[in-house]
Amino acid sequence: MTKLAIYEKRIGKEDFAINEYFKGDYILINNIWTRVSVTVSCAILFTCYILMQIFLFLSDDVAFDIYGLAVGCITIYIGLMIVYSIFSTDIYRRKYKDSQRRLSSYNDLLISLNETKKENEVGLNAIKPDID
Repeated sequence: MTKLAIYEKRIGKEDFAINEYFKGDYILINNIWTRVSVTVSCAILFTCYILMQIFLFLSDDVAFDIYGLAVGCITIYIGLMIVYSIFSTDIYRRKYKDSQRRLSSYNDLLISLNETKKENEVGLNAIKPDID
């Protein structure tokens, strides 16, 4: 019973929340959040880089290749998106698998606790004296 309470207090809430989804849905939702984060981060970084290039272009006589800059940013973005998607899928797949394993152990502990409770009730009923 102590093991059950410790599990519920520490990581049970997270495992119960993960268990509300199917495996594919859980991975997809978290993968989408990863992609949104990568997109926002890249947008911020590329905006800063493009502004820096514009200021350098205005201050010096440096050639400003907008096509090359766009191709470079898009290439980096696609590469980062692929890498982060692969890592995200693997991480959340493992997290779901570990959660299911812990929940299975938790369920086994609940079953054994229920069986112990039934055995104790049967034993207590046998000890009760008949008052007739």
